[in-house]
Amino acid sequence: MQTWHSNGKLLLTGEYLVLDGAKALALPVNKGQSLRVEEISHTDRKILRWKALIPQGTWFESVYSLPDLSILSRSNEPAAKKLQTLLRACRNWNTEFLKADKSFQVTTVLDFPPDYGWGSSSTLVSNLASWADVDPFVLQRSVLGGSAYDIACTRNNHPLFYQLQNGHPVVEPAHFQPAFGDRLYFLHLENKQNTEESILDFRKTGRYNDSLIRKISEITETLTETKTLHEFETLLEEHEHLMAEVLNQQPVKQKLFADYPGTIKSLGAWGGDFVLITRRGSEEEMKNYLSQKGYSTLFSWDSLLIL
Repeated sequence: MQTWHSNGKLLLTGEYLVLDGAKALALPVNKGQSLRVEEISHTDRKILRWKALIPQGTWFESVYSLPDLSILSRSNEPAAKKLQTLLRACRNWNTEFLKADKSFQVTTVLDFPPDYGWGSSSTLVSNLASWADVDPFVLQRSVLGGSAYDIACTRNNHPLFYQLQNGHPVVEPAHFQPAFGDRLYFLHLENKQNTEESILDFRKTGRYNDSLIRKISEITETLTETKTLHEFETLLEEHEHLMAEVLNQQPVKQKLFADYPGTIKSLGAWGGDFVLITRRGSEEEMKNYLSQKGYSTLFSWDSLLIL
């Protein structure tokens, strides 16, 4: 039996523009996904039996014939086909993958609900790449696209800077343990965003230039050097303002929380998933405010991040 585990992710700065070389600040989270592989006996034909588990129970199950990886059965057609694409991509990069005369039972366990946007796909890609002995960055970008910052998070246990330089990922540790971490929270907006669709929209309508990319990179670097909550909030708000112009969208605070006294910043794809929220008053006051707005899924900085 073999087992692998990969971390989930959040993107604090550089959303969208990381695709074109902006330096981003990425945050691995302590929830992720594991993948367990066991050899099994199967007399009729060689198969790969797959079971995907999530906190709510079984996400989907599927069975593939080996070595051709055709789908024999599935409980969820889109999920089974997406997995088939990933498995065949692994085969493209390692022609010996799943070619042995064996059958397998694979079980994946996702530590968080898929609609959280913490990387149900990237953690799977990272684990599959480990099993197939292929480059996870190449696998991610060849099948799912994007910057692959989330792949960097799957294999690091600390905040990190991520940047594409001439199309190649550059990953550096970011020494960021803010003294005001007890005033930082992550709030779920309960509106799952499709990353691929968000990127396509950005490519069609995004308005930016090299100067703006450099500015976002400067904010990313300066953010990790802030000593006070006020400095941190000022930089986040500047980042939100710049990205609102790029995307021609209203910032999430103006749209949903206009009367909130702290700062609220979108993380990753705008419009859903999680936001970062700062607290100025008591935690009880903040939670009461959010509850009145209809939001209750909240994580503290220290409870979620790997620090």
